[in-house]
Amino acid sequence: MGNGMMLAPTTTDIEQRVADWVARHPSARVLPVVTNGPWDGPWEEDNPRSRWSYVWLKDGESCLNLELVRDGVCPGRTMTACEGDSLQVPEADYDAFLQKAWKAEQEAIGAKRGVWAK
Repeated sequence: MGNGMMLAPTTTDIEQRVADWVARHPSARVLPVVTNGPWDGPWEEDNPRSRWSYVWLKDGESCLNLELVRDGVCPGRTMTACEGDSLQVPEADYDAFLQKAWKAEQEAIGAKRGVWAK
């Protein structure tokens, strides 16, 4: 998850949903989208725990990030980079992904899935 991940609503089964998807997609690839940090200052430059990465997890056309949004496990806004982040994917790919995330969220809202159930 990306932007707003700490404050965004999620379903209680998010960890199981991720584990299930990974089990069904053993050939999935991790595609870094944004990496930020260090957070505690330059003295943390070599500490990998002082950084975070926002990634897409994809297996062919299947994408964990989009499935989580489509199933209402989390809102689509959590799949966006923060303003000013330097993208590690082509901007056209990122923009296409955002369009898919928006459509997936609209589908989840319409079907009252997950966080949109109420």
